[in-house]
Amino acid sequence: MNHDEWGAIFSRMELTWGDISAHRRNHYFEILRDMDAGAVGQAVDRLSREAREFVPPPGVIRDYAARSMPTTPA
Repeated sequence: MNHDEWGAIFSRMELTWGDISAHRRNHYFEILRDMDAGAVGQAVDRLSREAREFVPPPGVIRDYAARSMPTTPA
């Protein structure tokens, strides 16, 4: 995922959970940057439909994104 893709996803997060500091934005990006942007976006969309008062931790987003990524046979 690149910075532009992350910026669009993060904007959706702020619309759902309110202002999030630039420090947290960078922290989340560092944890999620090796993931597919489409999978991360889908994870954020699914999480936004849950009854969550606060932004989910990056590990939760990562877990949801990993579940939606296609797996390749070994």
